[in-house]
Amino acid sequence: MTWLRAFGRFFEQKIGLHRLGIVLSIVIIAIAAVVYCLWTVVGGDPPTVVNAMVALLASVPLYPFFIRSMEAAAARKRTAIPDLDPAPERK
Repeated sequence: MTWLRAFGRFFEQKIGLHRLGIVLSIVIIAIAAVVYCLWTVVGGDPPTVVNAMVALLASVPLYPFFIRSMEAAAARKRTAIPDLDPAPERK
């Protein structure tokens, strides 16, 4: 139990509870905004919104693994030969 008090004292001295409160309120507002957006996009079906939220939370940690491949694809797109026959114009 003394380690918990020591951690609390360290946290209060180094970080502060007011900063923790600010961060928690921002996180709660962000989660509420995401749920609202999912609710409006999905159409108000609660099980689908929950599944979409779980899928979103599961996919966010994977973003760093795909950044390199997305940058490589963008570089290939920039250096690709432009299309010689553009889409025909409508008259």
